[in-house]
Amino acid sequence: MTKILLLGSSGLLGSSLFPYLIRNGKYDVLTSHNENNKRILDASSLESIEAAISDFLPDVVINLIAATDVNACQFEPNIAFNINMSIA
Repeated sequence: MTKILLLGSSGLLGSSLFPYLIRNGKYDVLTSHNENNKRILDASSLESIEAAISDFLPDVVINLIAATDVNACQFEPNIAFNINMSIA
């Protein structure tokens, strides 16, 4: 079974991809939140991502994290930069 670390599973693309991967039955998928919506991984923390990778040992990492609200990005450019460019 292919192990996938899926970052951004609650966004527009991730919310479609995650159920597809689960239904397919060929993938073991780890996301930043568990089935009770409890945060198990802080994707803004390199240490948290490294710990998840070393514990889960994924075959594939899919990063779908993005700030896509153009107005919010314009008014908060530092946040937009950190999310879209600086996340490990």
